[in-house]
Amino acid sequence: MPPVLTEGKTPGDWLMYEAPSHYSRESEIITGGNYESGTVLGRITADKKLTVCDPGASDGSEVAVSVLHTGVDASTTDAPGLTIARHAQVSRMGLTFGAGFTTTAQRDAAVEQLKSKGIVAI
Repeated sequence: MPPVLTEGKTPGDWLMYEAPSHYSRESEIITGGNYESGTVLGRITADKKLTVCDPGASDGSEVAVSVLHTGVDASTTDAPGLTIARHAQVSRMGLTFGAGFTTTAQRDAAVEQLKSKGIVAI
């Protein structure tokens, strides 16, 4: 019997549109965890690195600024990552929100924050 292969989340699960010539994308430094494609990210003010957005944080990462394009393991050391930072349309149901998001109102607020960056979740 062949081994069972499991594919993780890919941009095809949540990314509906991005601008041509990779205009929507940004290379960033990711920190603080092992994140799958589609994770909503916030920026830590002190070092400008991205981490999972957490509405209860007070380091800047409480504000949603982008969505992780491809999964990144930054659990033991910072890692380069590709994000969707502007001019894109995403499926809200395909996004991954961190454990700090416990209410629909918090997710709604993050979606509005992404919208201010040009990332529209439908």
